[in-house]
Amino acid sequence: MWTSEHKVCIRNVGLCGHYTLPAGALRISGRYHVAIDVDPSASAVPALYTSLTGEVATWEKLRQILRDDEAATTALRNIARSRLAVELSDALDCTDAAVLGLASDHLCGDDRTVTQAIGVAAVALGVEAILARSATSLGNNLIIFTSQLRPGSAITLLETIRPQLP
Repeated sequence: MWTSEHKVCIRNVGLCGHYTLPAGALRISGRYHVAIDVDPSASAVPALYTSLTGEVATWEKLRQILRDDEAATTALRNIARSRLAVELSDALDCTDAAVLGLASDHLCGDDRTVTQAIGVAAVALGVEAILARSATSLGNNLIIFTSQLRPGSAITLLETIRPQLP
């Protein structure tokens, strides 16, 4: 049910696409509308498909992209998302490149030399985890060095979800 709590929605579009144009939906039918691909005489109703979270928007776009790519779809069908409760004594915060005296590209670019050196040093110092920016720029990642966990630290499975892909 839509409530006043839902004030933001997410839509993935191509870099040259416009977020409010339902152009694709005028040509191709979706789960909740019919377009000319199913009924050429249909008077297509513009439909803008959005999601309430970025995660759902991402998986919806993956479903759309991978529908015709059997190998990639098979690989993704074998992925499950697990929610974990994590108790740690410490974590090295590497989310701000400037604080570390580095350029952003050093932490999120394709060259992994600097980040791997940070990881090696963290393990040598006995650090349990590193909090780092995701290379996607969509948030942060927690890299847990399981061999470094101290007494009282724990990783507990809360749930596992398998996205339904085509």
